[in-house]
Amino acid sequence: RAAYSREGQDSDLFPNMTTEIHFRPDGVGVLTLNNAPVNSLSASLMASFGENIQKLVADPKVKAIVVTGKGAFFCGGAEITEFGKITKQGPQAFKDVSPVQGLCTVFDLVDASPK
Repeated sequence: RAAYSREGQDSDLFPNMTTEIHFRPDGVGVLTLNNAPVNSLSASLMASFGENIQKLVADPKVKAIVVTGKGAFFCGGAEITEFGKITKQGPQAFKDVSPVQGLCTVFDLVDASPK
């Protein structure tokens, strides 16, 4: 299971909600959100984003990172189909961890990136 998915969430049900990385010859690492049609921020996409941003930050050949979205959209925001799952799990499921912790962790990684 990916480092940024919350145990008990069904992020594995949506395997296409991921990110891809590409390396340009000029030292730019491109991280592409891949969750058609609007590249919404699902738990599985955030897990993939967290893993891939760390790879790009750690790679000494990468001098800068660009985050983009596949297709016509950059990012449509939260994956609203996952809201019902959070409600269904109830407050006890999140007494120790916020249901949006993965999202916060990824934003912290981006904010802390020197690239």
